[in-house]
Amino acid sequence: MLVRSVLRVLSLVLPATLVSQVEAQVQADGTVSAPIGRANGAMIAMRDRLVIFGGTYSLTYNTTEPTLVSTTRQIETNMTQLFYENMNVQENYIPPPTAGLYNPLGTEHIKCDTDLAKIYCFGGIPTVDSPGIYWNYVTDWDGNTFDSGTLPKIRGRYLTHTAVLGRNYYIFGGYVGGGEEFNDLYAVNLDDWNVTAVVPSSATIPEATSHGCMLAISPTQFVTFGGYDNLNTTRIQFTDQFYVFDAATNVWTDLTSKIVNIPPYRQAPACAGSHDGKIYLFGGVNSNTGWYNDVQRLDLSNLEWTVVSMNNTNPGAEFPSARYGSQAAIVGKYLVVYGGYTRSADGNRYAEDKKFYFFDTARNVWVNASTVAADDSFKKPTNLGPPSTSPLTVTLGGVSNRNTSSTPPATDDGASGKKDSQGGGSGGASSNIGAIVGGVVGGVALIAILIVAVLWIRKKNAQAERDQRHESFYVPPAQVVTVQQGYSGVPEYKA
Repeated sequence: MLVRSVLRVLSLVLPATLVSQVEAQVQADGTVSAPIGRANGAMIAMRDRLVIFGGTYSLTYNTTEPTLVSTTRQIETNMTQLFYENMNVQENYIPPPTAGLYNPLGTEHIKCDTDLAKIYCFGGIPTVDSPGIYWNYVTDWDGNTFDSGTLPKIRGRYLTHTAVLGRNYYIFGGYVGGGEEFNDLYAVNLDDWNVTAVVPSSATIPEATSHGCMLAISPTQFVTFGGYDNLNTTRIQFTDQFYVFDAATNVWTDLTSKIVNIPPYRQAPACAGSHDGKIYLFGGVNSNTGWYNDVQRLDLSNLEWTVVSMNNTNPGAEFPSARYGSQAAIVGKYLVVYGGYTRSADGNRYAEDKKFYFFDTARNVWVNASTVAADDSFKKPTNLGPPSTSPLTVTLGGVSNRNTSSTPPATDDGASGKKDSQGGGSGGASSNIGAIVGGVVGGVALIAILIVAVLWIRKKNAQAERDQRHESFYVPPAQVVTVQQGYSGVPEYKA
């Protein structure tokens, strides 16, 4: 049997099974680094530390290399931790639960989120040498022990999106290779691990997407935006869709048309949300327009994107080069960026940058780790997690906000009947009134038809404009993932 029908809990106790050591503190040049670089992992901000799982490192390829193989890309199985109080960096080796099996945290494109008590992770690719294997494991970590097991109701996948709302861990969308993407939504109860396929109360739902951003913005809401809406092994098509999901009503609301100054489309940017209702986007790559190391900020109160840093504006401070596949998180007022694939002079891509980079969101400048280490707001952050109330000011509902107009309501029959009864029972008057009413209703109907026609034309033109902006382009060789074709389930843990 490839997948268990019930959750299998596995406990890995840190002191007994993890080899840990302090690797580094702030260095003489004012920077702090991890022992190894990585890309396409997950970085989570806990109360006292940043935790990084999964990803790959040492990616090397050129334009003639057809696939990514283990000789050029290695799955990272260690856990890296950066402690706020003293900037210590600790590397922990996480062994597999049973000899010969994969470590569920040692995966590429793993997705994680937190309720600040535990970290919850799902999905990913456990190895580049086993085509068609995608995790449907969920793992939690409370700082001392790991519990892990399969979620048999959810098909294994990667490039998915996750968020914690209350006592539920939401999993949306994703990809399994061969161009197959999802727009399904699941809620995993964090008390009993029961999995529910969420049936939206709204007719409006997002398109099938993968590799976008999904962030909790309140105790009952998350947003999902960007990513790919047509991903296969040769071509990528971006999407600008922006949706909010309200767990209290199970309603999706499309806010795409309300977003102002949408950033240029890109692959694999890093995104993070702050406690004050801001979302930050860093880096990414687009084979048409180039590599990015900009910082973009979305204010959820007015749904407007702003470029807050195109490059470093603080002399002497370290800042990241253009890259994609980075990990990012908000701690206090700092956007912390780590890792990613960078471009070298020889035309290859490497995931070997070990440094942590810090962007001061109050001043909109990059600063050195030595500056951050002296900041008490970073050492003991009090603003972790989403806002306690939603920062959104728009009205939410199931009807798409791309088209807020609707057919005008029919004339109130009660009003015409009342006027008719006051006409003294004259047949001629009644006929005239009926003709007038009929003309009004006919006119309203004609206007409604014209409105619908105009809106349809505008929608088609808008779609054509989006399609032109999203025109598919050939994926750079680093993104060819032909080793992940098909689906063959997930190896089960054996006692």
